Amino acid sequence: MTTLLKLRIRVLNPLPELGYCLQKGKGTNAENGPWVETTGDDIEFDLEVNAAPARTGNTANITGPYAQGKPGERFFYLTVRSIDERGEPRGVGRVKVPVFAIPWALADKAMAASRILHAAFEGRRGDRPALASVLLDPDWRLG
Repeated sequence: MTTLLKLRIRVLNPLPELGYCLQKGKGTNAENGPWVETTGDDIEFDLEVNAAPARTGNTANITGPYAQGKPGERFFYLTVRSIDERGEPRGVGRVKVPVFAIPWALADKAMAASRILHAAFEGRRGDRPALASVLLDPDWRLG
């Protein structure tokens, strides 16, 4: 049985004057949008994914248009761009937000109670934006 699971990811302390957005889809079919321009304050994104018990282990198998990667390695992307003087985004990179280790019991509890799972990550590494794989702090929790 697959049901909708609501997720919220917070980017803590991002560098100002960057744009972030969720990537929906894969490869040439991927879509970005809408962009959130940073001021240095925390920003957050909400998304809905499909969740079912994984075939092995006690985790949730996350699927749907935001899900990337193979089962057991799932993640979603946040695309990061610099914003030029005209307000147009320019390429910087992507953040891989892991969802492969969400415990099934936690996902099931969230879905049964129509609640959101929250997680956060530090949006900068020194004077650069955090890109590639990030560590969640704290890990996914019921909101």
